[in-house]
Amino acid sequence: MQNKTDRKALTYLLFAFLISFTPIFTFSAKKSSPQTIHARVLEQEKLGEQFMKEERWAEAKKAYLQLTKLDPKNSSGWILLGDAELEMKEFPLAKEDYQEAVLLSPNEPRANAGLAKSYLLLGEREEALPYYKKSLETNPEDLSLNEAIGNLLLDLKHSKEALPYLEKARKLDPHNVAVLQNLGFLYYEGQDYEKSVEVYQETIKLLPENASLYANLGAALSNAGKTKEAIDALEKGIKLDPKNAAAHSTLGWSYLKEKNFAEAISSFQNALLLFQSAPASPDPLAYAYLGLGIAFIHAGNQKEGLNALLKASSVASENTTILLSLAETYENSRMIDKAIPAYQKVASLDPSLAEPHEQLGNLYYHKSDYAKAKQEWESALSLYEKQNNHAKADKVRGYLRILDPNMTPEGG
Repeated sequence: MQNKTDRKALTYLLFAFLISFTPIFTFSAKKSSPQTIHARVLEQEKLGEQFMKEERWAEAKKAYLQLTKLDPKNSSGWILLGDAELEMKEFPLAKEDYQEAVLLSPNEPRANAGLAKSYLLLGEREEALPYYKKSLETNPEDLSLNEAIGNLLLDLKHSKEALPYLEKARKLDPHNVAVLQNLGFLYYEGQDYEKSVEVYQETIKLLPENASLYANLGAALSNAGKTKEAIDALEKGIKLDPKNAAAHSTLGWSYLKEKNFAEAISSFQNALLLFQSAPASPDPLAYAYLGLGIAFIHAGNQKEGLNALLKASSVASENTTILLSLAETYENSRMIDKAIPAYQKVASLDPSLAEPHEQLGNLYYHKSDYAKAKQEWESALSLYEKQNNHAKADKVRGYLRILDPNMTPEGG
């Protein structure tokens, strides 16, 4: 019995001894070396690039997603992922990815440009602008960035700020039609009509069959005082597109400047027929009626002129240019009771205008309402002095001296 017990004990001891010398193995996930990760990153990048070339956007996105998982601190992967999502029109996701890229590399031009573009496509135009500008700081000679910033500023109604970017874009690509067209508009809007003419002429060389360009050129020439050249350009444009209502209207204004009232009337009537047959914004329609009214009046047809001006004012009821013409027509037609409220409306719509106050003073004076005449003339005088319009101010002082002979020439 004792021997059995000893043998068991010996067996346990031997087992314990063997266990103590048995190596203990631990298992852990095998970590990839930096070289292996880099190789896999390059592989996914190359795969994504191939998919992008083949316009397989979803597959490219998968490759770039894998790339960002392999190397999340690499801004390039987030940029590429954003590019794929832009193509898939997943603009909110693209924005998030470009934001991640900008956080990782604040000065990376592709990240800033991509974020700007995603903001723009989401309709967040103001937010896009600083990222476009940041991208341009790194790459000032980039055509697409200069053009994008110029177009965005133009869209935001910051015309003066837009001009240097579009001028730079033109230097970088003198034959870029879109840039030239926007530049022509900017010069026209800034009343630099000679430059506008030069740019539109250059654009027409590139697009000789574009009717709208001839219409724009005609408007610039007309405002530059070259009405005969304007008429020629506008007639060429109308031959290319007889249904261009704006071209007919601009032609009417050019004929009006040439005092060819019959042709002006015909052109405005053609424009109005075309405007009425298709949806038109109020201003072009109203100005066609205005031109027609002025042409009729100069042609001696006061009744038709007044009718046209009334239609113009009904289309654009707060347009001071149209209302002034209507008020003057009432005045010239001796319809004083209608002229006075028309001038009053102009004065209320634009308090900076001196002319309606001057004319109201004249009308009240002829109605023997000298107190009101004095009040209106004093308002006109104050406004003309603020505008440094000395000739007009002196004229109004002459009116006031009729009421107050003791008034000095300086108004004292």
